[in-house]
Amino acid sequence: MASVQSNVDWQSTKNTILERNRYMFNNPDMSDISFTCEGSDEIFYAHKYVLSTSSAVFNAMFYGGFAVEDSIVHLSDINEESLEQFLRFLYTEECTLTGDNVLAIMYLAKKYIIPSLNEKCVNFLLENLNPENVLDVLEQVTRFDEKELEKRCWKIIVSNAGEVVASDSFNNISQTTLAKLLKRDHLKDALLVGVRLFGDQGGSEYQATFEVKEATVIGRYTSQRNEDDVPGFDVMLKQPVPLKQNEVVTLSARIKGPNSYRCENGFSSVRLKNVSVTFCDAPEPNNETSSISGQFHELILAI
Repeated sequence: MASVQSNVDWQSTKNTILERNRYMFNNPDMSDISFTCEGSDEIFYAHKYVLSTSSAVFNAMFYGGFAVEDSIVHLSDINEESLEQFLRFLYTEECTLTGDNVLAIMYLAKKYIIPSLNEKCVNFLLENLNPENVLDVLEQVTRFDEKELEKRCWKIIVSNAGEVVASDSFNNISQTTLAKLLKRDHLKDALLVGVRLFGDQGGSEYQATFEVKEATVIGRYTSQRNEDDVPGFDVMLKQPVPLKQNEVVTLSARIKGPNSYRCENGFSSVRLKNVSVTFCDAPEPNNETSSISGQFHELILAI
């Protein structure tokens, strides 16, 4: 928050330009432009000269042929914390980057053409990339055309595919990023998205508990015919479960409800694109389910 400075001879106490700029940061003294942002009542005081010597975009905004005449500029595309750190950097070449604000600050660095701040953001991201945040970073750096950072993102994704798809970020990625993710030939994991279980032809309701690895889904489902006219219901996982190459995985489904159809003489293996899935009998007790018969109708995979 800005404060009114009462020292009338503050200049003599500041020995360097950097010290004087630091003193003037968010200072209403001699301020000729202010900023506000969405969702905040905070006003950030600034000085056109300082901003214009840092950014050609600001120079055009304040001194160009179509210079803004308003004394307050409202930025609807940024939050208060990120705006404060962005302006702080323009005055002091210092700012506090965190996992929560770095992408927003990087966006401002790109928008106002501040290469030194963009480099600072890129270096921070390179040092702090991990399976939990890599998808969020990838979405942004693709737009920003940061090739080195994008390359590093894919390296982490390939090396930690299981952790990446289990992260919270996976549920929020765009369709474009998801399509790129699924097209990567060197991602060896298939993703189990869910299963389809048999039901009856009368549209009955079933309660099902589905387990695979550490994931468990419990719900109530209504039997409906699919495009192949086979009655059943889809049980979808909250997050996709990676299935690694040559990994043996046990699927378990406990179903309560009316008698239903079941599979007899099913396939012992299936192949889709470059992925093969082979079925084998689960250890006892398996409720008379085998590799070719039982209540599992389909596996729903993302490959």
